Amino acid sequence: MGSRQRQMYTYVAHGLKLNSEFELPELTGTETLVPFDPIPVEICRGDVPRDLANAKTSMEGYRILEDKALLVLSGTARYLIMDGRIIRVAPARGHEPAWLRIVLVSGALGIALHQRGLLPLHASAVVSNGICIAFVGNSGAGKSTLAAGLSRQGFKLLTEDKLVLRHTTRGWMAWPGIPFLHLSTKSSEHAPRTLIKTSTSPRAGKYIYLDRDRFDLEPRLLKVLYLMDWSPPGSKPAIARMSSSEAFFDLRAYASLQGLIQAMGREGLFLQWATELLKEIPIFRFTRPQSHAEFETGLDLLHTHWSSLL
Repeated sequence: MGSRQRQMYTYVAHGLKLNSEFELPELTGTETLVPFDPIPVEICRGDVPRDLANAKTSMEGYRILEDKALLVLSGTARYLIMDGRIIRVAPARGHEPAWLRIVLVSGALGIALHQRGLLPLHASAVVSNGICIAFVGNSGAGKSTLAAGLSRQGFKLLTEDKLVLRHTTRGWMAWPGIPFLHLSTKSSEHAPRTLIKTSTSPRAGKYIYLDRDRFDLEPRLLKVLYLMDWSPPGSKPAIARMSSSEAFFDLRAYASLQGLIQAMGREGLFLQWATELLKEIPIFRFTRPQSHAEFETGLDLLHTHWSSLL
């Protein structure tokens, strides 16, 4: 008798079609989306080495060798990502399935995006009147909390962690990401009450929250980027236009999995990509104190500001 055919699941994220041997309930609802790229990412179980000989180590700890990357999370799984087209997973004995999936669609898929030259930004994004408004910043800058607060005000979310932009004849298009939020217990107070806590997150002290009805499932035209930063206690939220040169260095710092750019030899590609982006998209710095008392003020300031630009 022949071997039993494996069941496969199909999803779409960041404009890429995912053919997955693993069921990914976090991506339920994306199955009918039309991918931007016809070449799918194949996700399967299989043998994964414990190391790649002669590989470079990125600042995030990933092992990089030519068109291969190795991601190891002890107690969960080893992931081998190849040519932006294949993600092979070797689950650890006794692993938590939800955690394996979260690392798969955030870390492993993030590496695949870099391998395809897509250079995702570390950003969240919402949709206002059919237009994408994005918020870029490092971990801890409050992007997810901001996205949750804007969702509570009725704005659809487009992505929460990685923002993939593609230049088209219409302009810079932003593609829907993974429809969940990473939030701490305190940050979840600003989120809609309909959010459902589903699991812990690989990020310390955070949980995964789902509410698919609050996520937008269409690619949207990007019109404005805000780079997020903290300001001194006692100050008020503020917005200031940035020069292209100043914005370029921040974009480089806020690239998602930024260490991969150097490890993969993509500095020239990023320079070209960022230069073209800055020609068309206005960049503003949004600063606010780490005070929950000023949170709503910051949301109102942002909405008023981007409304004046559209």
